[in-house]
Amino acid sequence: MELSTNDVFLRLNTAFTSHKPFALLRYGDGEGIIAKHAEDMMNIRYRNKAIKDWGCVPSLNDRNRVSRDIIYSLCEADIIGFPNPNAGGGWSSAASFFLEYVKTQALCNMEVHINLHKEGLLAKLCKNRKVFYISCRDVDDYIINELKAKQVYHKLIPEQHLFARIKPRTPLFKKLNALEAKISTMNLTGTICLLGGGTAGKKLGILMKQRGGVVVDIGSVFDLWVKKKTRTWIKKYD
Repeated sequence: MELSTNDVFLRLNTAFTSHKPFALLRYGDGEGIIAKHAEDMMNIRYRNKAIKDWGCVPSLNDRNRVSRDIIYSLCEADIIGFPNPNAGGGWSSAASFFLEYVKTQALCNMEVHINLHKEGLLAKLCKNRKVFYISCRDVDDYIINELKAKQVYHKLIPEQHLFARIKPRTPLFKKLNALEAKISTMNLTGTICLLGGGTAGKKLGILMKQRGGVVVDIGSVFDLWVKKKTRTWIKKYD
């Protein structure tokens, strides 16, 4: 049974108040393409997605590493934001592929991040709490002034290649070792951890959970906060 947005909020909030490490991560057609077709060096959908995200097509080793990270993170998440299996195209293909790895994880709609923001539940989750985030957007002021967080700190990562005015010199998948090493030294107990890591950054969410954090994968909500119209839903947002 799919959790409602309010159910998701209640589970996240209960995890925080009970000091339980927790992770809500989301998986769509992009993650499906990158995880499913890693070893198919001729796959055009993989190539197009890789160039959109990173500006290049990774080596086989890097492709397999990102694929493993996506699957690992899905297996270790507590709630999975999932595409509609009946949506057709890449959405249905991703749902079918990922369902093989769903065991005890709870499921919700993959657009839960949008709903948490629209319904004010993300702000409620962050209010008067310590917030750490991983994103390509610097949103410290927004989190303090609009979400009313008590404290905020972050780790910035390379922007998605397609939308970057200044293209990153190094794609995110080449920075994962350093990011993972940094997170492994952090104490994130009592911290709301917001993630915007794209297809290559899902494992970072699990690492934040392992360091004690309550993790919420909010993806393109970061773009909304800086008024960058990278998604159709943002262009339509009132």
